Amino acid sequence: MASSVGHPGGPAQPPGTGQAAAQPQHLQDRDVDPISKFKLLMPRLKDALVTLMKTAGQTFHHNAVSDSALKSTDSTQQRFEKSLEEFYSICDQIEINLHLALEAAMQTGDAVKFTPIAQHITKGDTPQPDGQASFPQYLSTVKQQIHCAKEIHDMLENCAKQFGDKTSDIPR
Repeated sequence: MASSVGHPGGPAQPPGTGQAAAQPQHLQDRDVDPISKFKLLMPRLKDALVTLMKTAGQTFHHNAVSDSALKSTDSTQQRFEKSLEEFYSICDQIEINLHLALEAAMQTGDAVKFTPIAQHITKGDTPQPDGQASFPQYLSTVKQQIHCAKEIHDMLENCAKQFGDKTSDIPR
């Protein structure tokens, strides 16, 4: 993977620093969303690929001319390497954002699976708007999670005991 430090396609600044602090909140949210970043990077990737292909064609042409004239041109080679580095940098950013989006989707799925009610802690039995859980519902969910964790712990402990008993029966 190519490094993206110091290139126009380098990593974005974290929210709350530099230009992001001056932007409205909805723009900051879009900058944080990996799918939005991916969508913003696709036109840049297309442009970088076009530039890379043009530069490669020019380099190929200059190499053909220099082979017949026995001259060397390093400037076209440097432009080609710079274009290739920019293309790889954007590809790396896209890959990172797609991995981040996949991880976020997996975490969201786990959250829905293991905490089916949105947890907004408020004391009292007053009904909560938007399907959020009241404090007693939250306590019930936590107790259920503790019970599941204890069951898993007990199963692992039993498995370890059984494994230990079977290994002690093996003659050495």
